[in-house]
Amino acid sequence: MAEKLLRKLVQGTTKGKIINMKQNCHNLEFRPAQNNDSAQISQLYEQARIFMRQHNNPTQWQGYPSEEIILQDIAHRQLYLIFSPLNRSVLAGAFVLQFGEEVNYREINGKWHYSLPYATLHRVASGGIFPGIFNDIVAFSRKRCNEIMEQAYLRIDTHKDNLPMQAALSRSNFQYCGIIKVADGSERLAYDLLFPPVS
Repeated sequence: MAEKLLRKLVQGTTKGKIINMKQNCHNLEFRPAQNNDSAQISQLYEQARIFMRQHNNPTQWQGYPSEEIILQDIAHRQLYLIFSPLNRSVLAGAFVLQFGEEVNYREINGKWHYSLPYATLHRVASGGIFPGIFNDIVAFSRKRCNEIMEQAYLRIDTHKDNLPMQAALSRSNFQYCGIIKVADGSERLAYDLLFPPVS
């Protein structure tokens, strides 16, 4: 099953291909990140760290994600960049859409709402250009899931102090599931969202 998903993912991703999301909120363009994007991506993540500190979340993402992690995400074709079609030189956002099992989700203090194949959203960052950009990310992720899996099912986690992300998750209809632990042993709030099947 995992090999089948990976094969469909690789076949469905063209390096550098622009994907125009006409049905999202801001008519944004999404494309897979490339190695020469790494400096711009690192700058965006630094902006995200500053935003977190300004919003009483000083401990999340300290030195994370590293350049090594960014390059790994690019190599796995799971890091996407977001641009406005009016100005493709300005990075509006970035996120990872990871297909397959997330090892940190094997154990949860609580319960996932569904036992289905899922994709995980990670390392979501916005440049602050488009308020509500998370809704666009969710719409894009749903579309990619529908291309690869039988049904679109997303999971995500966030820091307990990341109140802006928790608010964005609530607006996008994610449901709280419980607490998971990441690699360093710290806790994260876990959420999931199952979309109705495509008719």
